[in-house]
This record gives sequence, structure tokens and C-alpha cells, in this order.
Amino acid sequence: MVDRFRGKLTEKRYKREDLAQLWHVNVMTVSNKMTGKTSITCEEFTAAAQYYRLSDSEILYVLLGESRLAIV
Repeated sequence: MVDRFRGKLTEKRYKREDLAQLWHVNVMTVSNKMTGKTSITCEEFTAAAQYYRLSDSEILYVLLGESRLAIV
């Protein structure tokens, strides 16, 4: 999940400094979270998804590895 999340944020040209401000942590903490050394909380994921305007399909891809929404 972390690799897909980092990939999507890279596409959006994220900066660790921006995430640090958004998450109210220091840049090293962001680095640890983006490399998988520390877990990303649901609140942090949600805040970053909103800030970087990830679509529903992008969020599903990050969380589940799915690239499309299933319509039932």
C-alpha cells in the first residue's frame, strides 16, 4: 500500500514538507511513513487524499491494488 500511495503522490508532485505541515509532524516522520518504517494513520491518509485530490479510483488503487471501481 505504501508504495502505491507514494507513487500516486509522486504523480501529484508531493513534497515531504507539505505533508509534514498537513499531518503536523516533522519531515523525518513523513520520510519514515513514506518508506513504511512507520504506519500511516487513516486520518493522515484521508487528509493527504483530500489535499492532493485523489479520485475514488486512485484511492481504491492505493488501498486495494484495484485500478477501477466495480459498478453493481
